[in-house]
Amino acid sequence: MDFFRARAIPALIAALSVPAAAGAGPGCAAIDGTYRYEAIAPRHDRVDTLAVFATPEENRKLFAPTAHGTPLKLSGNGVIQRGPKEKALASRVTFAYAPGSTRLSYLDAAGQPLVESRLEESGPWRCEGTRLVLVHERMAGLGDAIRTERDEEVLERDGKGNLVHRETITVVEGAGQSRVEEARYAPIP
Repeated sequence: MDFFRARAIPALIAALSVPAAAGAGPGCAAIDGTYRYEAIAPRHDRVDTLAVFATPEENRKLFAPTAHGTPLKLSGNGVIQRGPKEKALASRVTFAYAPGSTRLSYLDAAGQPLVESRLEESGPWRCEGTRLVLVHERMAGLGDAIRTERDEEVLERDGKGNLVHRETITVVEGAGQSRVEEARYAPIP
C-alpha cells in the first residue's frame, strides 16, 4: 500500500499544479495596450522612454538628427562640444503580450508604425501573475570599486492603468547602495 501512496502523491501534486501554471500566462495580457513613449515624470533630470526595450538597431530608427554638432576637440585649449542632437520620432508604444513573444510596436504621432520589436530580445522575461519579470546580475563600477548587482525589472499596470517599469537594483557583492528606480507611462485610449 505504501508503494502506491508514494507514487500517487507526486502524481496528484503534478496534476493539481498544471492548471495553475496554465492559468498564469494569460494574466500578463493585463499589460496589453498603448502607452505614451515618454514617462509621465522625469527622474534625476532625465526623461525615461520606452526605447529602453528596443535593440540598438531598432533605436536608430526611433530618432532623427535635428542639428549637426561640431567634431569633438581634444586639444588643451579647445572647447569640447557634443555631437548631433536627436529628436524622438515615436510618440506611443503598443504592447501585445504572448508567452515568449511580447510585441512592442513603436508608433509616430500619426499612428504610423516605425519599428516592431520583441520584449524578449532584451532578456528572458517571465510572467508572474499579471506582471512580467526579468532578473539578471551584472558587474558595475570602476577600478577597485567593482561590485556585483542583481537587477530585477518588473512591467505591470498600476491602479490608474499606467504601465510601470520598476527596477530594483540590489548590491550582491562589493560596496554600493541598493536602489529602486521607477518610470510610469500613461495609457492612450
